[in-house]
Amino acid sequence: MVRAWTIARHKSLNEALAGEETTPLAIVGGLLLWILRLVLAPISTLSGFRRWVLEECPVAPGRRAGGTAPGPGAEIALRTHQAIAGRPAAGKPGSGPRSGTKTERFLALVAERHGPLSEFPLASVSRVCSELAPEADLNLGAARTALRRHVQATQNGSAS
Repeated sequence: MVRAWTIARHKSLNEALAGEETTPLAIVGGLLLWILRLVLAPISTLSGFRRWVLEECPVAPGRRAGGTAPGPGAEIALRTHQAIAGRPAAGKPGSGPRSGTKTERFLALVAERHGPLSEFPLASVSRVCSELAPEADLNLGAARTALRRHVQATQNGSAS
């Protein structure tokens, strides 16, 4: 326990522990391994490198300080919520969701029959999807995924 506390304290102070010094051989070895990875998987290596650079330098040109990137699907959930609520999507004209999609019709049907989706119980997602997905001609799995994501987004306040 004392050892774990000491290691945590040194790491928070950015102090090197005994045996953690970087040697020239370790630097060359790390560079060779990175080059090998670049040769074997160039796309994922470069995207990981880009992500690392942006995390290390969050105030790069075109980025805002202190901002965090939204989670995957946040933009889709926001646009779907805005379409159901009748508000235009933010951004460029014509950048909103396609009107008349099966998912849009399904979410509108759920909101019509069960009230606002921000108050919809997550435990009822599967049952309601089984009832209403066939009416919107939507695959049951796609309906469950869309409704669950949309309900979670509205309840978490990311699509208000």
